[in-house]
Formats: sequence, C-alpha cells, structure tokens
Amino acid sequence: MHIAIIGSGPSAFYTCQGLLNSIEGATIDIIEKLPAPFGLVRYGVAPDHQKTKNIIKLFSKILDNEKVSFFGNIDVGKDVSLEFISNNYDAVVLASGAENDKKLSIPGENKEGVYGSSQFVGWYNGIPEYRKLKPDLNKKNVTIIGNGNVALDCARLLAKKRDEFFNSDITDYSLNVLTRSSIKNIYVIGRRSPLESKFTIAELREIGNLADFNPVIEYPLDLLEKMTTINDLDTRIKKNLELLIEYKKSKDLKDNKIIFKFLSSPVEIMGDEKVEKIKLRKNIIDGNKLIETSEYEEIETGLVISAIGYNTNKI
Repeated sequence: MHIAIIGSGPSAFYTCQGLLNSIEGATIDIIEKLPAPFGLVRYGVAPDHQKTKNIIKLFSKILDNEKVSFFGNIDVGKDVSLEFISNNYDAVVLASGAENDKKLSIPGENKEGVYGSSQFVGWYNGIPEYRKLKPDLNKKNVTIIGNGNVALDCARLLAKKRDEFFNSDITDYSLNVLTRSSIKNIYVIGRRSPLESKFTIAELREIGNLADFNPVIEYPLDLLEKMTTINDLDTRIKKNLELLIEYKKSKDLKDNKIIFKFLSSPVEIMGDEKVEKIKLRKNIIDGNKLIETSEYEEIETGLVISAIGYNTNKI
C-alpha cells in the first residue's frame, strides 16, 4: 500500500508511525512545501525552547525507515495537483495544519507595522517567505494581542538580551534585529480576565526571569486573590493566578516592562500608513459572559502582533 502524507509536522509523523505499525508492507511519502521537515516543531516552537524540539529525534528515526521517503519544497496545489496525488497513491492523508492568522477584523489591521503571529514567528524561525519581513523595532511601545503561549513567546523574544539567546537556534538576521531594539514597554492584551487566559505556567514563569524586563499586571490584586478561591478551580489555572499575584506584589521593578492588560479588546489600529496607536475597548465579565462597555483607551504603539489563533490553509 502506497500512502502520501501532505505536511511534515507532528501529526504527520505520528500518523506515519501508526501506519507503519498497523499496515504490513506500507510505503509512505511525506510531502512538504517547506525545504525542511518537522512543521511547527521546527518553524513554530520558540528558538529558545530547545527541550521542546527534542521530539525531532523521534521523527528523524521515522525518516530513517527505508519505507519512508521525504519530498520537500513541494507545494501541493501549486507545484503538483491534489488530483495527481490522489490518482497515484492508495491513500492520501492531509496533515498540512493551520498556518493562516485569524483576522482581527478591525479598521487599520492592514497598516504597516501590524503582523500576524505566524508572520512574526516565521520571521524569527527562518521560514523563507518571511525572511524579508523586517519589523521595525526602533519603537518604545509594542502591543501583542492574545493571551496564549504564542503571545508570550513573542513578548519574551522581544524582551531578551543577546546573551539570553545562548543555546537557542534563532536565525542570525532576526537575532541582530531583536537585540538592537529600542523597546521599553510590551503590552500583552487579553479580551477576557486572567481566569480565562491560555498561558501555561512554564511560559508565564519565563516572563519573570528576564534580565531587562519585569511583568506588570494591570488587574486588581483582590480580584486575583478571590479567583484562587473558586471551587474546583483547575490546578493549571490556579498556578497561573498565583504567579500573576506574585508578579503583582513584586517590588523588583525594572525600567522595561511587559504589561498585561486584561478585559480589553482592540477596536481600531490608528495612524496614517504606519501604526501609531491602538484603540482598546474595556470589557466586563458578568457570570461567564463578556460584556462590552462604552469605555475606551488608546495606547501609543509602533508595532502590533496579533496572536489570536490560526485558520487552515485549504489546498
């Protein structure tokens, strides 16, 4: 049985492993549009998270199997048709993932200086099409929209000094730009409360270990502490809240800050051709329902990174 797997990220390799173990005599071709394999492990995981990338050792063993072939730099749908693939294999598995940034769908999101996280992450991780992105980091304020780990990855890399990248595999061109930046304040914007944030504790803890930046939590301390007393609160959420409380109480303030703003939704990106400000609407939570208010805030910012999730790229 001859099988094609389109895509070469983790799901592709676990699928390949499962097929080899369950179908006697199967041969598998892995077809990837980028030059190198491993998908998000190679091009999505932050370059300073080398332990996470250790799974590549397992994937490499799968590639060493004589029944598996890898074909890179082939964009199915452009370089070769899906019909051709379908006609020449007994089965085809689509494992191409979700690579398109979800849109903010607000005025001004197409201005210069506004990037989706897949673009920005692709830039510092060496995806060829994003190498020439050239984000201007000669700015005082940067805004990151989103409350997940990708938002924290972007914030952390923007805040690091050159020696903090030791043992990473970051590209030279992005390292040079990142470590020459003029950034003083990095705003991390979440539309809901800390209770609903999607950070994991390891990534959140790293924000507190940066040499030149310290976290600032713009949320009332008493409400944070009250959240930790909720019955049957998920342990992971409670650990996040406890760390946010620790950051809130910290007196170890540095000149540069990563500022967490909760209950804020972007409604407009302002400026002429380039981003100059972002307008945020204040929200409140009533029960579990998010309610928009008529209160707004504007933040001067020279760069906006949207990290609100991804959509699949149809072949």
